[in-house]
Amino acid sequence: VRYSHEGFVGCSYIEELYVIDQSGVRVTFRADVEDGAHLTVRVPLFSFDGKETTELAITGARATVSYGKERYSVAATDAELTLLPAFAKNRNGVYRIAEAVGKDSVRLHFELK
Repeated sequence: VRYSHEGFVGCSYIEELYVIDQSGVRVTFRADVEDGAHLTVRVPLFSFDGKETTELAITGARATVSYGKERYSVAATDAELTLLPAFAKNRNGVYRIAEAVGKDSVRLHFELK
């Protein structure tokens, strides 16, 4: 999938490549970033459903969310994940936001166990 918009700042397009298989979902984000710019991808990490709070662990390039017996992880290639102080909310719950920053590409691997 390729997006372009005259309002993009620092690039003229953003491209997403998806691979879905038994290991999970791998997404590669690419952009033609200008000198001094970078590509930032934000990932929601489930935090609270109104009753239960998840356990969240971030170590370098991997974030793992444990929710009961389920475990969700996202791993970045060529970028570290940083947990932002912000929260996002919707009708399903509250999310913490992780951010991956790369020069002109960011690769993420999402896995649910």
